[in-house]
Amino acid sequence: MECIPPRGHPEPTISWKRNNIRVNDRDERITIRGGKLMISNSRKSDAGMYVCVGTNMVGEKDSDPADLVVFERPVFIKQPVNQVVLAEDTVEFFCEVHGDPLPTVRWRREEGELPRGRFELRSDNSLRLSQVRAEDEGSYTCVSENSVGKAEASGTLTVHVGPSFPPQIVVRPRDQITAPGRTVTFLCSTKGNPPPAVFWQKEGSQILLFPIQESAQSDRFSVSLSGELTIADVQVEDSGYYICQAISVAGSILTKALLEVESTPSDRVPPIIRQGPANHTLAPGST
Repeated sequence: MECIPPRGHPEPTISWKRNNIRVNDRDERITIRGGKLMISNSRKSDAGMYVCVGTNMVGEKDSDPADLVVFERPVFIKQPVNQVVLAEDTVEFFCEVHGDPLPTVRWRREEGELPRGRFELRSDNSLRLSQVRAEDEGSYTCVSENSVGKAEASGTLTVHVGPSFPPQIVVRPRDQITAPGRTVTFLCSTKGNPPPAVFWQKEGSQILLFPIQESAQSDRFSVSLSGELTIADVQVEDSGYYICQAISVAGSILTKALLEVESTPSDRVPPIIRQGPANHTLAPGST
């Protein structure tokens, strides 16, 4: 915004006010130079009534106010996610968006038309599909647009057709005792139809560990695609129960195992064999 300084003696200095509050040019986005007010990377909070103020030792003079309106391109607050459902189920893709002017929202299916007679566009802009079928599989895209810009977000629908059975644990993790600095691995093999997703969680922690995703805490924790949890460079504070959970649209199941990390050498006595097997010589057919 430009401001031609008023004439005066001494020469007046120029400052700016927004909504009657002096503009702070210490903000690195704001520059006042030669009466001009420049705002880079403008935000919604920059909107308001701006006044140029000329000041010298005699007094100050305000310019006529100028209204700055800041529009925002669409931004997703909630966007569709990938979903796996059973045939004949009802599924809902969410799409919540913010922007100024208020964006319009529409849905499209990348593979063709939306399922005729079985889709509903709800008042919250979500898309609901009922009695889904195998041919409904594909990518569903929420398109949001206003005069400033456009944004898109997609979610994939997978429909499981045929007999289903809930997840089962085939190989359960076993309790382990280890020393600091070592690496431990907990097995957790599952089956189900459709195949379940497997993830791990330490009891009492809110952090979920998914396959090939490093922990938010450190990279010592990892889960393989086959469901194995590996903890490297084990620490004493890693002690506790670790829960393996398997989940699918057909159900869920969990199992857990205890990890004990000993900070001092163990005083446990190893097994002692008091009587071992003896040699025998037998005649054929004898017991």
